[in-house]
Amino acid sequence: MWYVTRYEDVRAIILDTARFTTVSEHSLLLDTFGVHLLTTEGALHERYRLAVQPHFTASFIRNHLEASIRAAAAGLVERFRLAGRAELRGAFARRLPIQAMLIACGLPLDAEPHIRRWYDGFEAALANFTRDPPVRLRAQHDVAALHEFLESAMRAATSRRDESLLGALVNAPAATRLAADEIKRNLSIILFGGISTVEALILNTLWALFEHPAVLNRLRSDLTLLPQVLDEPSGG
Repeated sequence: MWYVTRYEDVRAIILDTARFTTVSEHSLLLDTFGVHLLTTEGALHERYRLAVQPHFTASFIRNHLEASIRAAAAGLVERFRLAGRAELRGAFARRLPIQAMLIACGLPLDAEPHIRRWYDGFEAALANFTRDPPVRLRAQHDVAALHEFLESAMRAATSRRDESLLGALVNAPAATRLAADEIKRNLSIILFGGISTVEALILNTLWALFEHPAVLNRLRSDLTLLPQVLDEPSGG
């Protein structure tokens, strides 16, 4: 396996599915979560992608998820606003991504402590290049616990109709519906794929603003600039 870091190389490899593949028996993603979006290619990958893609378009997020995520963020800020001080990683950056992913997937927010604990085990497993047995065993136990949690949520979702990803997957037409195990495996990787990256985005953005007070003051006086502050560059 190869670890690619340069932008042009990454872009070329992503676009060249004929010569490069994510399918590998050595993959820690496969070892931890099984077969899912990030460990498949071709028709199977396309089947998984089409099942979840509509719920991650900009318009869907704006129309169906943004208000709830804003409310979650405001709730976290309210907890420390009056104190005037906060350890932002623990009080906000580590928590909001988990809550946002729970909202997107249609899972209860009170599952946050469990998701945090399972995520820490998965994060260790995905860096376990020495295949340390205790690390793998913990991840296996955490995957089993997560799947049990998702199984219960899937049963509940069959009796309701909402705009959540879980609801859409469980109540999809029989011709396109993923099997229960496929739903659990793909929900697992989606649920945990949006946590550490967003945590880092929040913290790095805040650090950059605190290091450049003129930009911070300009942003405070004109919040319409916020999208430009957060926008990820499209080039190298």
